[in-house]
Amino acid sequence: MASNHASGGVRPLPEEVAGWTVAALGLVLTGLGPVYYATAPDPEAFVTVVASLPGVMTTGLWLVANRQWVGTDQQPRLLRWTLLGGGVLGGLALAVVFVQGGSILGWLPLLQFVGGVGTTAGVAVGTSEARSIEAARRAERARVSAEHVREERDRLRFLNNLLRHNVLNKVNIVRAYTRDVAERQDGEFDTELETALAQTDDIAELVENVRHLVRATTDDRTRRPVDLRAAVQAGVDSVDVDSRGTVETDIPEVEVAGDDLLKYVVANLVRNGLEHHDRETATVRVGAAVEGETVTLRVADDGPGIPDERKEEVLRPGERGDSGLGLHLVSTVVKGYGGSVDIRDNDPQGTVVALTLPRA
Repeated sequence: MASNHASGGVRPLPEEVAGWTVAALGLVLTGLGPVYYATAPDPEAFVTVVASLPGVMTTGLWLVANRQWVGTDQQPRLLRWTLLGGGVLGGLALAVVFVQGGSILGWLPLLQFVGGVGTTAGVAVGTSEARSIEAARRAERARVSAEHVREERDRLRFLNNLLRHNVLNKVNIVRAYTRDVAERQDGEFDTELETALAQTDDIAELVENVRHLVRATTDDRTRRPVDLRAAVQAGVDSVDVDSRGTVETDIPEVEVAGDDLLKYVVANLVRNGLEHHDRETATVRVGAAVEGETVTLRVADDGPGIPDERKEEVLRPGERGDSGLGLHLVSTVVKGYGGSVDIRDNDPQGTVVALTLPRA
């Protein structure tokens, strides 16, 4: 029949039991003081108290270490060091007693004191070693995590290059040929060709948003002073405004902490306001107000608005209600600046996206 124990081995104490054993050793050493005081023919109270202090320190140090520094898995290590410290010093003291002669009871305070010093030293050494091991584990986890992050960034950069050089270029070619066919044909397929052009525009816009989102989440971006009026104008100029409605801007002369992605943020918000409306033409108003150390950039449209239960959802990836990734891109970039995004209702109708940006 197979044995439950390894041949020649001793089953180790459970981790929690090992920890409480350390505390119990300290209490035993402390309890020897009252035993000595009650049984010795001529005990001294001062000697008894001094001899009991290391035992108290052993238990007290373990309690602090157990609460703040040493995990449960390190308790057996702590017990080994405690037994080693107490055993070595206690053994040396016991050897001195045998050499000097006399009763054990007479030498008990010395044995108690030296043994307690040994167990206290063992707890201290074990705690230091356990903290070193835990620090090494944390460093290894941080290294593995950093390596994983680098690998993920490399994959995203590869995806970014793939989208830019392959997908976006091919979409542009399809769009160009579609427009060429639309100009040459006699009007029979106007509806189909307009739909195809709209779809290619949406694909190109989505690819651009993915590219900017990858940049916002992988590049080591450094905030710098950005002219808000120039960034807003650049964003508005990049949108096909004339065929969709009008855009009004009122931006003061102010610099905010950001980078070149800010213009894409503005472009996304303006494009959303122009595309998602229920009128013949849309009106989008872009304004800003300086409020102490921050600037609030407001992009307001007169469309159907966003229901209250959807206002938070549209900022998350995978949620639609904008141009796919537009509002998630806005949220990611602005939070990277140390700002925030708030979606509100416009008066009398429509949506206001308010960006709080730190001033440069």
